[in-house]
Amino acid sequence: VTGVSADADKEKVILSWEANTGVIDHYRIYYGTDQYKLDEMVDTPDNATSFSVTELTGGVKYFFAMVAVDDLGLESEEQSAVVSAIPLGVVYPDPVTGVSAKPEYGKVTLSWLASSDDTYIDHYRVYYGTVADNLSQTADTFNGALQWYIPELTPGIPYYFAVTAVDSDGYESQTKSAVIVSAPLTAPLPGQTPETGPAADLLIVLSLIGAEAYVLRKYFGFRAEYLRQKNVIATPSHSDFYRLSS
Repeated sequence: VTGVSADADKEKVILSWEANTGVIDHYRIYYGTDQYKLDEMVDTPDNATSFSVTELTGGVKYFFAMVAVDDLGLESEEQSAVVSAIPLGVVYPDPVTGVSAKPEYGKVTLSWLASSDDTYIDHYRVYYGTVADNLSQTADTFNGALQWYIPELTPGIPYYFAVTAVDSDGYESQTKSAVIVSAPLTAPLPGQTPETGPAADLLIVLSLIGAEAYVLRKYFGFRAEYLRQKNVIATPSHSDFYRLSS
């Protein structure tokens, strides 16, 4: 095999090479941290001319050599020239700080400070439950916004919450934020009703038909059909849906 090159990425190395002549079933990669003892091996799934060797340790230099394997399982008589690369280490998002909670009727709205990362924060993950050391439920935000609410909680019951950040590579903060506790309100605040107050669970429906937009409010404790009869909502025939905090 000739023309082998190695490009480092996070905890992996991407190898590329020139295609061999003849009937090639797949390629075999020998690698290790000692260029004179390539004691690990991985086969490519086919005869494509690139492959990623994964689960490598960031910051450690690895050496690679290759052979081609034909349809009888026979290897090239000689290995390729040895190439090397140092995989990058993973940079995890910073832990989330400044988490606060605003209890509302049947839900809790959480806010926090922005995390940072070597790429960018794709979204946040909220862990929650009724036991502080067993946050078994999760909810992912849609993007990097710094506020999210958890609906359909039992009013009056204390819930515990913690938040992590997830970056564009899918890596999550290694530690959760400090755990906070909040209990959803047992009734709307004075002067508010499920129809008008911030306790409403708001579901906005943006219609893609023409220039019209429709707003659909699905209120806690109220059926959509009831609101439709009161001409509070309209139902579009084709829509994109976005959940937003009221």
